[in-house]
Amino acid sequence: MLPHCSASTLSHVEGSTLLRAVSLPNGRWAFSDSLISKMDIERGKFMEDPREITVSITDRFFTLDLPIEDEQLIGNVLLGLAQYVKEGSSIKVKEAYMTFSGTEEIVTKVISTTKQVAEWGKEISGLISAIRKRG
Repeated sequence: MLPHCSASTLSHVEGSTLLRAVSLPNGRWAFSDSLISKMDIERGKFMEDPREITVSITDRFFTLDLPIEDEQLIGNVLLGLAQYVKEGSSIKVKEAYMTFSGTEEIVTKVISTTKQVAEWGKEISGLISAIRKRG
C-alpha cells in the first residue's frame, strides 16, 4: 500500500520499487514507475483515455483482444513481445484471420529474433489495413 502522497512525491512501495504519484488538474491521481516531468503532465501527455482490451482466461490460455483501430496499443504489445524475444525466449504464434474469399486462414510461426517480430508487425499492419478497406 502507498503511504500518503502529494503531487510529485516519490513513495516506497512494497519491496524496493519507487513509484511517482502525481495529482492531475482534473482531480485524479496518476501513478508511474518512471519519472515524469511536470511539463508532460501540463501538456496532457501522461493521462489519456483508457484503452479498451478484453481478456479471456481459460484452463489453457490467457488471451488479449485489442481493437484493430488502436495501432499504438497493438504496437506496444508487439514491443513487449520483442523484448521477451530479445531476452532469449522464442514464441510460437498461431494467427487466424479471414481471407478475401471468406475462408479462415490459420498460420503458425516460431519467432526467435526481434527482426522476425518486426516483420510480423508489418504483416499484422497489412492485414489490419486490408480488413479496414474491406469493411
